[in-house]
Amino acid sequence: MIKKEIDNIKRSKKHSFTLWNFIERYLLVIFPFAISVVSLSAIKSGVINNNIELQTIGWITFIASFTLIFILSIKLYNNQFFQSYKIQNLTIENIENSLKKSGFDDFEYNKIGFFEVSTGITWFSWGGTLTLIQTENELLLNYRTKGLNGVILPFTSPIIKKKIKKFIQELQSR
Repeated sequence: MIKKEIDNIKRSKKHSFTLWNFIERYLLVIFPFAISVVSLSAIKSGVINNNIELQTIGWITFIASFTLIFILSIKLYNNQFFQSYKIQNLTIENIENSLKKSGFDDFEYNKIGFFEVSTGITWFSWGGTLTLIQTENELLLNYRTKGLNGVILPFTSPIIKKKIKKFIQELQSR
């Protein structure tokens, strides 16, 4: 990230959105989209051949795949937003200490004003990046799960959510 991007995030509380970001984030939606196209073909074939069973299977598959597309798109869209927490006496040292106490060991403070915390791959998580941006009395937090080849995934592990909650509670208690 560059200083201009950090300033934009502080102002808008969300990541910038470019064409490459769209391709990177929504690559996951291509598979359910392909399933919906195949199911529409099944529906058409069922109508042409007067096959009710094929039409029924096609409609069920189409509805399921369209629902999956809808849910994934909403979750991926929401991943670009930062959560805002009002915290008194917010300092770099307090953030570092709270990260350590919460179990986040792999973090780095960038001089342009943000922390980048990496979570490793475990049995329950693909790993990801937690971005923390400090303003005067506010902490902006965003977590993006990364899958294979860096594709952004829509869902956050419950274990990571628990660690983030513990981090926020620890930071607010200081």
